[in-house]
Amino acid sequence: MSFIKVDSRNLSFHATPDPLDRRRPTLVCIHGAGGSSSLWNLLAGRLRPLGIPLLRLDLPGHGRSDLPGEESVDGYASALSRFIELLGLEQVVLCGHSMGGAISIQTALQRPVWLKALILLCTGGRLRVLPSFLQSLEKGEREALHFIQQVGFGAGVDPEIVRVSYQELASCNPEVLYRDFLACDRYDNLARLGSIDLPTLVGCGDADLMTPLKYSRYLASAIPGAYLEVFPGAGHMLPLERPAELAEAIGKLWREKGFASPA
Repeated sequence: MSFIKVDSRNLSFHATPDPLDRRRPTLVCIHGAGGSSSLWNLLAGRLRPLGIPLLRLDLPGHGRSDLPGEESVDGYASALSRFIELLGLEQVVLCGHSMGGAISIQTALQRPVWLKALILLCTGGRLRVLPSFLQSLEKGEREALHFIQQVGFGAGVDPEIVRVSYQELASCNPEVLYRDFLACDRYDNLARLGSIDLPTLVGCGDADLMTPLKYSRYLASAIPGAYLEVFPGAGHMLPLERPAELAEAIGKLWREKGFASPA
């Protein structure tokens, strides 16, 4: 694990290999609301044999990164851009899950020169949140966390993965967790998706109850050149549920877009 100061906060991240070659295309993975870089641990093990340089970031206020978190998707996108620019990465493929996907879309709309492609997992151009759920989070009610776990996975997932995922969510600062979901509820880029001009892989499980498949279908149709990969039976926590299949889809994008060759 490494740290870098972005503005006034130390942000933590994992890099494979360490140090990264800043000239080579690098996969930068962005977790969702209330999560951390541990979301990508299983995927990292599957990507390592493919030789894909990987960076897993703890967003501000999450994991081992310093508080506070941000109050909007745009705020997280700005912090992400500063992080990447401070590291000096020249070619980045952003892989965002849920809120991380929204952050990736927001970053793409800013057109940074280093961004070369997008991988958008279990996300959408707009992310509405149930008012009753937001109210429960605002009050710090633990039932809200159980609700996320109940609807977050498809059938047949290892109970240990579900347990660890719940512990991760429960360890998040309650105010950060509430503001994350509030940021999701206020996020809306539906009208701007057509201006994204990047190779884009959209991935979703067909049993996702939090960001239903129709969200991903819309992303794939609205972003020019995007294509959709559907993972049968998978729920919202796709990187934990189907790491091998997801790694295969990422590897295919990596090869087809020529990212496998050094810059």
